[in-house]
Amino acid sequence: MIVKEPYWFFKKIIPDHLCDNIVKYAYEQFTTEIALTSWNDEDLKNRILKGDPEALKKQHEIRKSSIVWLDEAWIFNLIKPPISIANKNAGWNFNYFSFERFQFTIYKENGYYDWHQDIVNDASDERKISASLFLNDSDDYEEGEFQFKYQDGRNKGDTKITTLDRSMCKKGSLLVFPSYIYHRVKPVKKGIRNSLVIWSRGPKFQ
Repeated sequence: MIVKEPYWFFKKIIPDHLCDNIVKYAYEQFTTEIALTSWNDEDLKNRILKGDPEALKKQHEIRKSSIVWLDEAWIFNLIKPPISIANKNAGWNFNYFSFERFQFTIYKENGYYDWHQDIVNDASDERKISASLFLNDSDDYEEGEFQFKYQDGRNKGDTKITTLDRSMCKKGSLLVFPSYIYHRVKPVKKGIRNSLVIWSRGPKFQ
């Protein structure tokens, strides 16, 4: 899809101490070190969880990170209002009616997530808006930049790749974008990159 505003950005909208609280709580919930992509089939998921080398290799062609799922009301109350503001200010005006659980993600050294969309289709609805909260400063890690790939509505629909300026990616900053836009996290060269992702759901795009 062609878009004029591929993302909306809020700089340091969440206070540092609340970001620290999220990180502390998330680390306490970890039970596995494996992040599974949403399109893995059940057999592959089971093989990955059992440590099958070939399955892990296939998974790492797409993604290498650690995740935990969170469902805390106080975190939702922080994130939902700016998502609504972004939806209006960017001119998307997507119809959505619910949110999925948060995905807390750790990218350690050599961690990454290659090009992908967040769209996950169910019978009656799908992901509409994605949001990613930066939980530590970009000074805490090397590389690991966030990139978009999209058809630029401002330039005759040409495919464009945009890299977020690292100076923008401060702790407590929130990135909001349509779930159908291709994006990736480049490999982290050094340090640890923490983030929190959430998706809104609504009627299928027409």
